[in-house]
Amino acid sequence: MARLIGPRRAPFASTAPDGELKGLHADLGRMIAQALDVELNLEILDDYDAYEQVKEMQIDILIGGVEWNPKQAREIGFYGPYLTLQTGQSEGGEGVTTKPSRLHISLPYGQSNLIHWLDGFFAQLKATGELDALVERYFERGHIL
Repeated sequence: MARLIGPRRAPFASTAPDGELKGLHADLGRMIAQALDVELNLEILDDYDAYEQVKEMQIDILIGGVEWNPKQAREIGFYGPYLTLQTGQSEGGEGVTTKPSRLHISLPYGQSNLIHWLDGFFAQLKATGELDALVERYFERGHIL
């Protein structure tokens, strides 16, 4: 069974009134599980719990729940970025500049086969236009870098 987990942040992951998880990361998780032909257990956890569970190998894949930084990169594996978005604003030099957000998939160390598989998976999604179509369900084209 694959556990694909991320934080609750619309439009990435949220819970519909019927209890179903929806959003970019929920859809991406379903696509990954289907391609791997594994049972899927989607959950939403806060960033700290998710990071600790990846580190302790209790999570197979974490979509968008942990930001890459040097300390964490020594403790868990990262794939990507699989997507770069134009998000928050930061003051700099001559005024307001756009700060990009690079989205990664986190996974326990020792999952090098899965990292190679993700390379092929995302290459196929990009080649067929499926990744663009998925992202454009949730973001305007101008937000995608």
